[in-house]
Amino acid sequence: MTSASSTSARSLFGDSKNLLSERVKLNINNMSSVIKQIHKSSKSHEKLNQTIKNYSLLESNIDRTEHNLNQLRNVSTNFNQQYNELRRSIYLIEEVKEHVQTMQR
Repeated sequence: MTSASSTSARSLFGDSKNLLSERVKLNINNMSSVIKQIHKSSKSHEKLNQTIKNYSLLESNIDRTEHNLNQLRNVSTNFNQQYNELRRSIYLIEEVKEHVQTMQR
């Protein structure tokens, strides 16, 4: 009877050893997955930082572009005013020429 119980004890020990071995392998695989995910997350963080830097650069470019557009609008307004004044002056010159011609007759 002792040999039967020692055989079953050996069998139970072998089964426990195999089960423990499988769990160790599973834990190692899980740790590998966790490490890969952490590595991916750290790269995501780097990408996020780079995106934020690019956005801030873009934002300053947008501000400069807006400033330049405002300056162009001002220049355009000034040109339009000058153009209108020039047309008015030309019209007045034509009127003066007509008056001069009328006076010479």
